[in-house]
Amino acid sequence: MNVFHYKQFDIQQDHAAMKVGTDCDLLGAMTPCPVTTSQVSSPNILDIGTGTGVLALMMAQRFPTAHITAVEIDDNAIIDAQANFAASPFSDRISLHHTSFQDFLTAASPAGYSCIICNPPYFDKSMECPDLGRSRARHSSSLPFDILAQGAYELLADGGFFTVCIPPEVLETFQKECLFAGFTTKEM
Repeated sequence: MNVFHYKQFDIQQDHAAMKVGTDCDLLGAMTPCPVTTSQVSSPNILDIGTGTGVLALMMAQRFPTAHITAVEIDDNAIIDAQANFAASPFSDRISLHHTSFQDFLTAASPAGYSCIICNPPYFDKSMECPDLGRSRARHSSSLPFDILAQGAYELLADGGFFTVCIPPEVLETFQKECLFAGFTTKEM
């Protein structure tokens, strides 16, 4: 069994194409506190492309009143995410949706999340891997930047955060899509 240990939970990663890495650990640790107001004391967090569920679980651990929605398209990653969520002390605050972000977007209510987090597929216009799971997890053809940015903007509550980890070689392209969708950017 391939297990990665955190403070209050473990990540089983036998099935998912992408394993726990430094980028997701930094993203989960550096994402700002979700918006809370006098009307909203339990923030709603959306994890797009949850994979093994590590970001959703990190958010649940860091923000004890938050409710997390995790979206994942890959059948194998779903196996790990389900097991990881069920074995965690946060299982009652995390819901998992086995669907593409595009399909989730068409069914979701707009402007409801105080924080959206995503470690998106960022290889753009490059040769894809023959393994479908790794290609979906790594290449923007499965979740183009414009769809991700526009969808996140539609689902984000006023004053909320959309936090991503993007490598320098595609940062400018991604930022343009975010600005076009209506976001302002802040580098961390």
